[in-house]
Parts: sequence; structure tokens; C-alpha cells
Amino acid sequence: MDTTPEKKIRRNLTPLKVYCLENERDVIIRNALATGKTVSEYMRNVSMGYRVPSNINAEQARELVRLKGDMGRLGGLLKLLLSNEERFDGMTGERLQFETLKLLNEILENQKQVRQAIRELIRN
Repeated sequence: MDTTPEKKIRRNLTPLKVYCLENERDVIIRNALATGKTVSEYMRNVSMGYRVPSNINAEQARELVRLKGDMGRLGGLLKLLLSNEERFDGMTGERLQFETLKLLNEILENQKQVRQAIRELIRN
């Protein structure tokens, strides 16, 4: 627990009260948790007009970067598969078609995950 002198001073001061509905209280608490701050810190920062970045957004951004890397690797594999690479010379047309469709399905699944991650990022 961080106990900076500033926090110790604040604890001795008179707190402010905020009247809100139960669902509003839940949203405030959820938002504070998403930023990694206490409710008091969160409400003080928001009330003073400071931007409070969400930890969740950072996690979602990392997930998007991971998915982007996966997409690049899958695209590289597809390009390799479609080129006349020597290691695919012994494959039948059916096997090549299977491998190509498998890669395309993985790419489509990755695209769905990217779209979902972006929607969640925008929602937050």
C-alpha cells in the first residue's frame, strides 16, 4: 500500500460526500477498479478534470498487438504456401487446398478477434 506523505495528509482532512443511486455507485466503483485507483483517487481526479487512463485499455491494446502479429505470421504462411516453394512440391492439389483453407480460416478467426477487441476498446 502506497502511503506517501500526501496520502497521509489527505486522510486527516474532511471527506466529501456524493449522493448517488446504487447503479451509479456500482459504475463509479467499476471505473475506479478499471483504472487501478481507489474510489477516492478516481473521483478526485475525475472531479478535477484530469484524464484517468484505464488499465483495461492497455491490456486490450497489448491483445491487439498480439493479434496483429498473429495475422502477419499467418499471412506469411499463406504467401509461402501459395508460392512455388520446394517443400510443397510433393503435396497433392487436395492437400494444398486443405492447408490453404485452414490458413484462411485462421486468418478469418483472427480478424473476428481483432474486431471484437476493437469494439471492447471503443466501449471503454
